[in-house]
Amino acid sequence: MRRRWRTHDGTLLRRLIAVGGTIFLILLVMMSLVWSALIWSGTPSEVSVDRPSFYSSASNGRLRSIVDVFKPHSLWVWTSGNELFRIGGGSKTATKLMSQLQAATALSLTGYPLGRNAPTMPPSGQYLALRFGDGRVPVTLLMSLFKETNWHDLGDVSSLFFLTSTSDPSRYTITFQIGKTVFRAALIHAPRTLQYFFSPNDQATPYAQIPFGKQQLFLPYSSAVMRVEEWTLSQVEPSHMIDSIFADPTMLQTVRLSKRQMLYTDGSRGVSVTRTAYGNEIDYVTNSTPLNHVHFTARAALGAAVSYVNNHGGFLGAQVFSHASALSSGRMEFSFSDMIDGWSLFGPLDHLTVGVASGSVVSMSRSLTYLGKEIEQRKQKILSGTQLIERLGENQTRSITSISLGYGERLLSDNHVQLVPVYQLQLHNHTVKYVYAATGAPFSLSGV
Repeated sequence: MRRRWRTHDGTLLRRLIAVGGTIFLILLVMMSLVWSALIWSGTPSEVSVDRPSFYSSASNGRLRSIVDVFKPHSLWVWTSGNELFRIGGGSKTATKLMSQLQAATALSLTGYPLGRNAPTMPPSGQYLALRFGDGRVPVTLLMSLFKETNWHDLGDVSSLFFLTSTSDPSRYTITFQIGKTVFRAALIHAPRTLQYFFSPNDQATPYAQIPFGKQQLFLPYSSAVMRVEEWTLSQVEPSHMIDSIFADPTMLQTVRLSKRQMLYTDGSRGVSVTRTAYGNEIDYVTNSTPLNHVHFTARAALGAAVSYVNNHGGFLGAQVFSHASALSSGRMEFSFSDMIDGWSLFGPLDHLTVGVASGSVVSMSRSLTYLGKEIEQRKQKILSGTQLIERLGENQTRSITSISLGYGERLLSDNHVQLVPVYQLQLHNHTVKYVYAATGAPFSLSGV
């Protein structure tokens, strides 16, 4: 009898141990689920995901084409009377010119080593020059200006190239320089003369070529009149951009990097949202590595960048191509900047940079704040080129490599900004300074 009780008692003990183990495992699973939910918390409260299907791209700005984005910042006209004028890239003159170039055919290039037999730079006589962005431009991007061309990828050219007419009113000559070689090509099937492009209502600012050390600076000939403008600021919600970049926003992991910066990642891609004085900025980067052996021209890479921006928020403001940089491992980086009244806008508003490798976008940095509505303006007289040089003095001008006129951003409040005429000074050490165009006094882009 005692033996049976012992056997029954041992079985009961084993059952209790088994039940206790099961309960313990259930508790572990529940704790694991809770822990996973805490780690993979999805999007924070300020980011809402409300779309019915995956990978539907949000569009907050405008859709653009390569032709619409790759356009000159300015046109430079040298007249038969030896006068130089600047016309803004957003003018009717520039629009008509670009339309005609799209219908033209550029013939083969002929290279001339610098010397007696090389074409003069700039060309002698009347010409029309186009300046693209603020740096050097790959030849393959210039090819996108024309309907047909058989140019090869010769490298980067100066952002300024020249268009001159010949005895045939529908035939032009294109001239630009790469290193110590001047290239020239005939342009045919352009049915208009140079005089046709000029619109009488466009502002043509007289300029002078001022000798400056071993180079020449293009600066206003006289005290031109510009405007001081006040604008409201518009914002794009970060959630809209995040929603368009990730295939499944519900799988995002959120990390607070600092009080002003949040990181969203799905493990292979990441987007950081940073709060600045001007509003939110985002930086996108992917960990996936494209095939290095796949070769894409600068034109194809720009096309990939434009397409990506179109599918992920669109272009804000009047952004156009500003700069192209060839980085390591075949990667290219394109910068875009805004234009106001035909002048460059200097500052963090509307800034956009896209990195492309082997035809795929691998990074994007952009501001989510852009100009809304103009609410006030007044005229302001600016210094001429010679007056500016005198105000700066010899100590400051000694390190200057180039000077550009445009509008600087002065933040008035969270939703108001003032645009002020400023001169941008590029220095030998690759730094940039700004001065008020009206006085020559230092100007800061950091706001008030």
